Amino acid sequence: MVTGGPTATMSEGLASMVASATPIEVASASGKPTVIEFYRPACKFCNLAASSGLADVEANAKRDGVNWVMLDTDERESTRYVRKYGVSELPHFEFFAAGGAHEDVPEEGGPVDVPRIGARVAMLSSSR
Repeated sequence: MVTGGPTATMSEGLASMVASATPIEVASASGKPTVIEFYRPACKFCNLAASSGLADVEANAKRDGVNWVMLDTDERESTRYVRKYGVSELPHFEFFAAGGAHEDVPEEGGPVDVPRIGARVAMLSSSR
């Protein structure tokens, strides 16, 4: 079971990130650096991160040519990715360099260190 703590509703910040996310099929075929964020609408840490600067990190990443994919772990279509990347806590982030090379050091669970995620994304965008 993927955990991330319950919250009543999805925050505006998280909803905005989901709405502007790159579909995984597009990201996979693009050859661009990519961040995959696994979330649940009811995850308190996912919602808190989105409202605490992560939405800005996503916007800057996209401006710098980095794909940002949002995968809802409650959706059946995400199950194979949850298994592939061993997602057990939320939020969970996977990082891919240009060309698809996987950085095998995910960020997972609990309060999100937004500056750390921002720094990892900046490294991806500089590797383009």
